[in-house]
Amino acid sequence: MIKAILSDFSRVVLFTQDAHEGASHKALYEKISQKPDYNVFDYFTVNTALLDFYKSLHLPAYIFTSGLVQEDPQFQPHLKPIFSKIFSGKIMGLKKDNPESYKRILRQINIKPEEAIYTDDKIENIEAAKQAGLHAFRYANNEDLFAKIKEIVLATK
Repeated sequence: MIKAILSDFSRVVLFTQDAHEGASHKALYEKISQKPDYNVFDYFTVNTALLDFYKSLHLPAYIFTSGLVQEDPQFQPHLKPIFSKIFSGKIMGLKKDNPESYKRILRQINIKPEEAIYTDDKIENIEAAKQAGLHAFRYANNEDLFAKIKEIVLATK
């Protein structure tokens, strides 16, 4: 039975606006956050369809991300209602391409690897999560991800 969703942040939950396509989220955020009265939504878009989907699963959801962009207060109204906790690799000294990182996070939330789903846009992180025993899916688009997650949630009930 699936008991938790673990999700990457950049390029899964958060995207840059079209004019900044391909830009490093961290570099772009560091640049704009230096401006007084910046609006992150002039540069970034939150994947609200994905957040709504996570909410519809009625499962605890967590973010596992490398950096700190998600800490911006402007993102909090979108994130706090959905995610129980955000795990930052930077703060915790974890690498997303290391299977031990996923095991450590799952121990903290008291979930067995086979009870968790992880999604990320990078294949090396997906492989690490799979090596740790999680169900892991590479994010390409919402529709494909929704179908894969629904299938595994139903199959493990």
